[in-house]
Amino acid sequence: MILIGTILSLVLICAGIISYIYAPRKGMNPSFGLRIGYSYISKNAWIKTNVFAAKIFSIEGILLMILSIFLDNTVQNILLFVVVLDISTLIALYVSLRYSEKIAEIESLSKPVPEKNVIKPIEIDFPRKTHIFMMILLVMLFNSILIYSYPILPNIVAFHFSIKGNPDLYLEKNVAILYIIVGGNLEFIIYLFLGYISKIKPMILYTPYNFERKKRFMDKLSYIFILLYIFLNIMLVYWIIFNLYILRWG
Repeated sequence: MILIGTILSLVLICAGIISYIYAPRKGMNPSFGLRIGYSYISKNAWIKTNVFAAKIFSIEGILLMILSIFLDNTVQNILLFVVVLDISTLIALYVSLRYSEKIAEIESLSKPVPEKNVIKPIEIDFPRKTHIFMMILLVMLFNSILIYSYPILPNIVAFHFSIKGNPDLYLEKNVAILYIIVGGNLEFIIYLFLGYISKIKPMILYTPYNFERKKRFMDKLSYIFILLYIFLNIMLVYWIIFNLYILRWG
C-alpha cells in the first residue's frame, strides 16, 4: 500500500464529506466550497453544485484509495499514483464545472435571476499569446531533448535521486522515458485546461468576492508555468548528462 496515496485519498474523501455537509449550510461565500461563477447565480445553484462536486471528489478519493491498496510503496508506484491523481482530479473538476454550468442555465430559464447574481462576461488575459508561444517552445524543447537523447542513453538509467543527490531508483530506459513524457507534459495539459476555462468559459472564473485579486493571480499564472518548464528542461539535461557520463561513459 502507498502511504502517501492513502493520505491523499483520505484528504479527498474528507474534503468531499465536509463540503457536502457544510457548503450548503454556509451558503455563498468567498472562502469555502466550489466557488465558481455559475454556483453564485442563486442559492439553489450553489447547493446543487457543491453537493454534486462533493460526491464526485469523494468517489475519486475512494477509487484512489482502492488503487493505493494494490500498489507497493515504491518510488515508481508513487509516481504512477501522482499521475493518476492529477488526471482524475482534472476530470472530476471538469465534470463538476459542466454540471454547475448546466444548473446555472436551468436556473436562469426557470425563474428571473436578481441583477446582483447575474453572471456577467469577464475578461481575463490568460493565457497571453506570447506566453502560449513560449510554453509551446519550452514543451517542444523538452520533448526534443528526450527524443534526441533516447538512442544514446543506457538501457538501465538512474531515475530517482536521494536528497544527497545519489541515485536510489533504476529503471529500464523505455519505462523511465515514458514516465518523464507523461509527467513532463501533464503540466502543459493543466495549462491548456486553465486556458480553455479562461478563454472559452470565462464566466467560471467570475466571483463577486475579490475578483481583482483573482485576475492578478491569473495574470501571474503563466509566468509560474513558464518558470516550471524552464526548471524541468534544466533538470532533464542534468538527468541525461548524469546517465551518459556517469553510468555509460563514466
